[in-house]
Amino acid sequence: MKKSLLYSQTSKWNAGVLAHEASLGLVHFSGSSLNSTLGNAQQLELSFQAARSATLAASNNLQAARATAILYAENARRVLKSFLGDKWSTAWTQAGWVNRTLVIPTNTAGTVNLVRALQSYFTGHAAQQNAAAGVTAQVAGTHVTALGAAETALNTAKCGQRAKRDARDTGHELLTGQLRGSRKQVESLLKSDDACWLGFVSRVPSDLRAPEPVTVIEARPGFPGHVSLDWLDSLRADWYEIEAAVGDAVEFVHAATVHDTVADLEFPPGVTVKLRVKARNSAGESAPSPVVTEQVPQAPAVAA
Repeated sequence: MKKSLLYSQTSKWNAGVLAHEASLGLVHFSGSSLNSTLGNAQQLELSFQAARSATLAASNNLQAARATAILYAENARRVLKSFLGDKWSTAWTQAGWVNRTLVIPTNTAGTVNLVRALQSYFTGHAAQQNAAAGVTAQVAGTHVTALGAAETALNTAKCGQRAKRDARDTGHELLTGQLRGSRKQVESLLKSDDACWLGFVSRVPSDLRAPEPVTVIEARPGFPGHVSLDWLDSLRADWYEIEAAVGDAVEFVHAATVHDTVADLEFPPGVTVKLRVKARNSAGESAPSPVVTEQVPQAPAVAA
């Protein structure tokens, strides 16, 4: 979800809380508390984005280390053809080509295994090394070490990103909950036609029109057979209708009616589902929200 829109919405609302909390007697969800929660959520978002950048950098570093190791293996293969032949034979297995082919694996584990085997091979067959071409046991060892370090760094970065994401999501949920609670508190104290509403939101709630469309919506995989859906509040909305198009279906059909901005939806595991939300009040229905697409998980989702 576009967190920046939630943050700007909260900032606008909090300005109204700070301006009116004394006159309205807002004893819960004070302006200072909401502002603190907002600041914390924004900081957690920044930390998560920094962790994402670190993971990307670590991934790029591993790719570079793997590409360099593959180049070494290509040079080693070229050198060894003078000793082991131009085509694969059982003689090549001792140098690491064990799958009846001279193809060089491109995945990290396969590359590490091959280069490690080459390191061992050249240690035992020193005369077949070619220092001018950079094909030696020592050079192979540097590639094995570099690949191991790069893979460890990437795993560490991924772990850190997951922790930062979880902390960000917790901060986001806390902010969303406080904003919702603050709104209910103000709604209990202000009449729907009170001009003071303009300090909190852009329109007075008694505006007898259909709600504004939901503009920000997000779907996430949940437990097997479940999809989580959440969205930002729509102005003048009293409840929401969730519509879904499951699998190859083209038309959207009613899936759920909720009075919150979150929903847990159940669908057949493995199918792809399209979802959208319409805001409703007594005056009518909004246009549909943007459509989000999610594959229903067959197994518990693994955090990215």
